[in-house]
Amino acid sequence: MGAKDGDASNVARWSAAARRRAGRLRRAVTHRGAAAPAPSAPATLPWIDLTEDDLHLLPDDGRAELRLRIRDVGVLRALTLAPGPRYLRVVVTLASWRAPTLGWRGSLGAVPGLTGVKVTWPASEKGRLTVAVDLAEPTPVATVARAIVPLVVPSRALPAFGSPEIAVDARGADSALALLSTPAARQVVPEPDVEALRGADLLLVDEVRPSEVLQVHEPATLLAAPVVDVLVHRPLGRRRPDPQDPQGLAALGSAALVETRDGWQVVRADGALVVDVPRDRPLREAHVRKLRPVGALSLADGVPEAPTAAFAARLVELAATGTVLHGGHGLSGVPGLDPELRDLMGTRAPTSVLELTLRSVEQVRRTLRAHSGLAARDRLSRSMGWGSAMPTVTAVLTSRRPDAALATLRALGAQSYEPFQIVLAMHGVPAPDLTGLDDRTRARIAHVVETGPEVPFGAVLARASAVADGELITKVDDDDLYGTEHVADLVRAYTWSGAQIVGKQAEYVHLERRDVTLHRTFRTETYARQVAGGAMMLSAADLAAVGGWRPVPRSVDRGLLLRVLQDGGVVYATRGPGFVYTRHDRGHTWLADDDHFDTRVLDEWNGLPPQLVEFEQQS
Repeated sequence: MGAKDGDASNVARWSAAARRRAGRLRRAVTHRGAAAPAPSAPATLPWIDLTEDDLHLLPDDGRAELRLRIRDVGVLRALTLAPGPRYLRVVVTLASWRAPTLGWRGSLGAVPGLTGVKVTWPASEKGRLTVAVDLAEPTPVATVARAIVPLVVPSRALPAFGSPEIAVDARGADSALALLSTPAARQVVPEPDVEALRGADLLLVDEVRPSEVLQVHEPATLLAAPVVDVLVHRPLGRRRPDPQDPQGLAALGSAALVETRDGWQVVRADGALVVDVPRDRPLREAHVRKLRPVGALSLADGVPEAPTAAFAARLVELAATGTVLHGGHGLSGVPGLDPELRDLMGTRAPTSVLELTLRSVEQVRRTLRAHSGLAARDRLSRSMGWGSAMPTVTAVLTSRRPDAALATLRALGAQSYEPFQIVLAMHGVPAPDLTGLDDRTRARIAHVVETGPEVPFGAVLARASAVADGELITKVDDDDLYGTEHVADLVRAYTWSGAQIVGKQAEYVHLERRDVTLHRTFRTETYARQVAGGAMMLSAADLAAVGGWRPVPRSVDRGLLLRVLQDGGVVYATRGPGFVYTRHDRGHTWLADDDHFDTRVLDEWNGLPPQLVEFEQQS
């Protein structure tokens, strides 16, 4: 759509889903019998059970206090879009809260006019949680909800040296949350001088109102493909398959997608219902939790004859959870579906636990590469001439071994992620000759740092990190193996976890002396206390905020993890494919013999299975 002269704000037309939903809700209120507005709050106010689809049922009758019971943080995020109602006191109860890690407690965000807050935590690490917020003057419930989000779940925005201010109109659909770089929506704040600065650079609205918006910009790339909300549609908590279970893949669970009148159902082979999949609204957190035990989902009988945009949206939401979708042979007509993802969904069912894991990881990669909110923002940002919306990443590589450094530089040069750079720090030895590297790898090496052998390892890392240009920093080691998707895997986990540090565990270990590869028992797609030092990522701002790397000769990774945890941060471990931890006889900063790694082994292979590093698609 072409632009009209006038206002310089850019507006992306959002769907009419919210209007349809509002109509249903108005009819529901009429059916139930809406109470007459009360002139003042009653002595004892009833609790209101609220879901994401009931926001228009919030009372706006002049009462001073609002008491809500909600099932999960998804309702809080949707509340940040709630129009209008203001209260002097807001009380929110989460029926079933769970701490991401032992002892974690979040912090309340900013609330103007806050006079008091009381948090009643459950006696253990899970249970009922209640937050009561008192305010000096009536305040929008959206403002209070936005402040409660980081109190109850790990929450932060993506780091950026520059980004547009994206706002969601109060009448917009909550599916617009998927397009934000923040966990919750910011309300539009009008500026007094709109010629100097507008309240937002991009406003997502349910409908364009010419009296309020003079210039309309509708970038087709934004809405050309279905978009998933990575804070809902993600593999967090996905159950890890156990190769030693005598039931094999059956122990993890296989199911089929079956079309019904109201949408679809995920049904196990024995006929048991796993979850209903709605047709016209997104999957919610409650749906995703029920999908965690389902390892594979057949699409053979679930693809409509005439696939709609709604089916495409549900399909990519299912794919983002990590449940392996297979047998989808009629997907060519699904509108907006990424071709590479469609091809993967059309392959046969996995036949081994390893194949199931690798397929799940690759499916999430392809889904989020094409259908995440970050991908949509990146397309929009480029079309507007704002540059890439992807966070910049610097890989910091320290080495005492020139030959090993060159091998790792080649692996980093092949990384799929952009924008990406490398800082090479040589510890006690000169930098190797880099002229033999390919052009792409050489172009990615932004800085070379050389230090003497007397400088502690942690101080070397500090010097290298100080010259890094990336908004995110990842540490890599010169003796580990990295697939081309490794850095992108960490960025994706960073977007969906809300953690300060993300990484991979030493889940796959190659012992060079015996030439065997071990699959070790680590919990993944979960919040953790540690990750492998050669596969961790955090923002440059968080690294500096905790004091950076300690100037110690070894255990530098552990030192950083402790600093982050002690400052209230959290750590998230994503799945291991694309990273293989290697043990050899050429010296390690972590002193451990091979016998240490023979404990807690799930599976073992002779040599190094190449698919652990690079995915190989089966037919």
